[in-house]
Amino acid sequence: MCPFQSNPSVWNVRPATDNIFQAAVFGVCHLRELRLRLIEKMLADFVNGVDIYLGVLRDASESHLSRLQVMQIYTVDFLSAVLFC
Repeated sequence: MCPFQSNPSVWNVRPATDNIFQAAVFGVCHLRELRLRLIEKMLADFVNGVDIYLGVLRDASESHLSRLQVMQIYTVDFLSAVLFC
């Protein structure tokens, strides 16, 4: 067991020693990569939805586009009311 885990009071010693800094860095150095992986996973469904939406817009006729724009306005208003109430 690491001495820093068995005796938490070493974290309260000031000024902190180089060993304390190294232990702190080692404990969190993986968090940046973890953050990026989690963001990718959380946004995967959103990105797929945007791809589908843009594909529909790209392939739509002019009359269909005008109906989509009206629906888009109602959708934005609805989402704003739900998310920011």
